[in-house]
Amino acid sequence: MTYLVPQKSSMQTTYNSSVYTVAYFNEIISTDATDNAQTEWDDTTTFVRDTYVKVTGLKRIYRCASDASTNQYPPANPTVWVDYGATNSYKLFDDIIGSQTEFDTNMTIEISANRMNMIAFLNMDNVSSISITQTNLRSDTTFDRVIDLVDYGVLSLYDYWYKPLSYRRDLVIKDLQFLVDAKLTITFNANGIGKVGAVVSGLADNLGLTLFGSKVKLKDYSNYTTDSYGNTSFRKRGCARIITGQVIIDTNLVDETITKVASRRGDLTLYVGDEREDGFGSLSTLGYIETLELEPTPSKTKYPITIIGVI
Repeated sequence: MTYLVPQKSSMQTTYNSSVYTVAYFNEIISTDATDNAQTEWDDTTTFVRDTYVKVTGLKRIYRCASDASTNQYPPANPTVWVDYGATNSYKLFDDIIGSQTEFDTNMTIEISANRMNMIAFLNMDNVSSISITQTNLRSDTTFDRVIDLVDYGVLSLYDYWYKPLSYRRDLVIKDLQFLVDAKLTITFNANGIGKVGAVVSGLADNLGLTLFGSKVKLKDYSNYTTDSYGNTSFRKRGCARIITGQVIIDTNLVDETITKVASRRGDLTLYVGDEREDGFGSLSTLGYIETLELEPTPSKTKYPITIIGVI
């Protein structure tokens, strides 16, 4: 069981001498994903209820929750303006469940790769391949790989000829070069409209060896309602991944393991349950530890751990 503390950076903007800040995953250099077409907020326009605006300086979208709003800066007035999440180009860098950046055919991003050795791509749809290039301060290429995400697995000739193509939704790269000053150039190639839910990177650490017997389940937050006439309506919402892991460590690492877990309380962390090259991607998630119970034994200590994913 490996965990990764995501690198983060902040976007800042100033209005009326006050500074407003929003944190995003990674140290973002650039992205060529297009943004939403919402109107840019300005202090001379009166906005009516349910109007959506964007604040480009923070890469955020806000919804007007009052009958009319004039000269009320959205980040400074949360009762008037509801934060509706990141703009399209930054959804893959935020931590909202179900949030995805959409793009047509391909998308390229650049992020800093300082003092890190792992990167994960989560909650992807229709992404057929990813190209990753790591370069150092002298522009030397230290890592260069194209990963094919098409699932070619078939069980019969019928599947071979007629089964629709499917794609891996999660990918973890564990062997990036640990460098003091570097950057990653990442290109996503899609079959049609591609979607990427999260990109997180950082320095990996270990919580022990994951054993068979670990479980993964999905919790759907979609809502089903049935009226008095028997008509059922459905509202699709996010889906969380819950991992119940069985992990084993040397008993002399019990205190260290507890310290590591306690340090991540209340913060989103990437957990990788299967570290094999072609391991189960479903045992990786971005989330938080709900419970961990350690009972030291003389040599090796086996312990259960429950991780609640948000993506």
